[in-house]
Amino acid sequence: MKASAQPMPATEVAFFRDPAETWFAAEVIRRDRWDEELLQPLDPEVADIRIAFLRDMPERDRSAHPVWLCLLPLTAEEEPRVVVEAAQAAWSRCDAFRPPGPSPEAYLVAGYQALCPPHPPCEPGPGTRDSLMGFLLDRAGAFGRVSRESDDGANRLLRLLWPTPDHLAQEILRARIRDDGGRGVLQLVDFLEAAEVAPEAADHAPLARERASLLARLPAIAYFTFPSDYDRAAALALDWRDRYNARRLRTALDALAALPEGVDQHSAQTGGVVLGRVPSAVAEARLAGAAVLAALDVHRRRRASRAQDLHAR
Repeated sequence: MKASAQPMPATEVAFFRDPAETWFAAEVIRRDRWDEELLQPLDPEVADIRIAFLRDMPERDRSAHPVWLCLLPLTAEEEPRVVVEAAQAAWSRCDAFRPPGPSPEAYLVAGYQALCPPHPPCEPGPGTRDSLMGFLLDRAGAFGRVSRESDDGANRLLRLLWPTPDHLAQEILRARIRDDGGRGVLQLVDFLEAAEVAPEAADHAPLARERASLLARLPAIAYFTFPSDYDRAAALALDWRDRYNARRLRTALDALAALPEGVDQHSAQTGGVVLGRVPSAVAEARLAGAAVLAALDVHRRRRASRAQDLHAR
């Protein structure tokens, strides 16, 4: 078992790994005596447990402490085995506990190989971590956080921030697409993934089949390995989005048209209208209508641009 420490503002963070090779972090605090501050909640992005070394141990019921809090006498710092055992015990009980999963090396290799396309997967070697961290360096969000950590801290964060190595690889591929100016196509793929189509409805079955076919042609790696087919699929996806939004609008308008026009005092029917709440069809019609108008404006601009090109010739 390995433990390492790095300085943090007003405290330290020590990194451990359990028998299953899962890395976890402990916030380390030193005090002369018990302080209620020790009960303050942990920042889960920083540490999983807290170890407090006290010069004077309190006479109090330790069972009332949070399970993530280890209280140890200051002299225990001279006995690493005692510290490790206490940390392991708190880690196994705390809510932040992560069961056995992929190793840090699996994340490093997957992330490193996501930098390779359109070339074949790169063979991992001594420079794998440095190459990956170089790509992540100074980026926003989770990537930047990992790149600023020590090796031990990065090992913990990789597992904490991404469920599997493949999730990390996909996010890196998407970052590369954005770097290449493909933010718009990523938004289009996100739209397809989020679009809801009932395949059992006869009117929508073709849309559902097309959506599944397009998504199969638009994985992030295909942007690099099959660029021509990816571009053709993206063009078809634009048309799919326009037709999907047009159907959403028609469906919403049909729902609104079905609402009763008058009030029948002797009828128990309310038309699905809840007092004080806008019918969902209204909001859907607004969203779908705005999307259709935006699509029409794009088409209008494209026609105008083509007309100008032809006139210039």
